[in-house]
Amino acid sequence: MEKFARPGGPGARFKTHLDKLFKCLSLPKGAREELGLAGDEPLYYNEEEEDRLAKERKEKMAGEEPDLEKDAEYERARHLRKMNAALFGDGFFHLIPSFYRMLMFLKKNKREFAIAFRTFGSDTDNLVYEWNTFCAGEHPAFNGRNGTPNVRFDGSKNCKELSISEPSQRGMMYRNDSEDICDAVMVTGPHERVE
Repeated sequence: MEKFARPGGPGARFKTHLDKLFKCLSLPKGAREELGLAGDEPLYYNEEEEDRLAKERKEKMAGEEPDLEKDAEYERARHLRKMNAALFGDGFFHLIPSFYRMLMFLKKNKREFAIAFRTFGSDTDNLVYEWNTFCAGEHPAFNGRNGTPNVRFDGSKNCKELSISEPSQRGMMYRNDSEDICDAVMVTGPHERVE
């Protein structure tokens, strides 16, 4: 996209529009600070460093009684760091911010609504991760820290539970014949193909 709008490129005249778009999709300052994004530097997840720290932690706790709750919390925090680096590492939203503002408006006005996402399949896991962090109040731009609003859709305080946690909440459309729309089939539940 940026190459298209570079000087001398076919879309050079749209450079100002592209800059506005990127600005609108950028995470707010508070969210960037929480993620550890400094300036234009991307956020990296260093797998080797994380493995080294996990090994040190394991060695340090070798003589102690295992605490499954603390171990689960440690692994959860590690997973969050990895996913946050993958999704927000460049400092941008995956789902557009106006979508979140619309949901906050609907919630504030006590409107009844349902959400259905439609993807092309390759980004479903990223979408579900960002959506679930938003619903749980853990999204870096909506967690109530660093001047960001605190938003939840986790079933607490008389709000809806909207997170995607069950395989039955996902579905895939299949068509055997690209010409005949009546040949389409929707499959719900686990969608991994079986030999």
